Amino acid sequence: MADTSKPPHNPHDRFFRSAMENHAVAQGFMQHYLPKKISAALDLGSLKLEHDSHLDSALRETVSDLVYRCQLAGQPAYLAVLVEHQSSPDPHMPVRIGHYLFGMLTKQLKQRPKEPLAPVHALVFYHGRQTPYPYSMDLADCFEDPLGLMETLFQGPIPLVDVNQLDDEALNNSSG
Repeated sequence: MADTSKPPHNPHDRFFRSAMENHAVAQGFMQHYLPKKISAALDLGSLKLEHDSHLDSALRETVSDLVYRCQLAGQPAYLAVLVEHQSSPDPHMPVRIGHYLFGMLTKQLKQRPKEPLAPVHALVFYHGRQTPYPYSMDLADCFEDPLGLMETLFQGPIPLVDVNQLDDEALNNSSG
């Protein structure tokens, strides 16, 4: 969680943060707004608000984070609720959220490098003046991508060429 000694930029943020520190409110919010697959597997009694921010300084200027550690399908997980500070929508919000989520994963790797990562899920709480939110929250839509390469970027394994598995003839034929 961001530094609570400094109030958020906006009264909506203060209200939301204060409400979400109440366990019953956080449980109700998660149950209502998370995808059914997640809310059905979430042990609501295990929700615990983390007290450190996972944001870098650039993202902290426009977003504050509420991160809950919880049990999801019997395993540790993190649910991130991002409180959007901007009064104007950002067409690249999915990129910003991806940066944030990878920051959380990197922090996990540093803290427990030998353990599997706990899954993370983000939910943006937007309260800007322009409504409905005018931009897609799909990362693939942030790109000029006529071949649709970005549509599958995180939907399967990243392609790997293991040169140690190629025989010398295959390597010689591919160089020319």
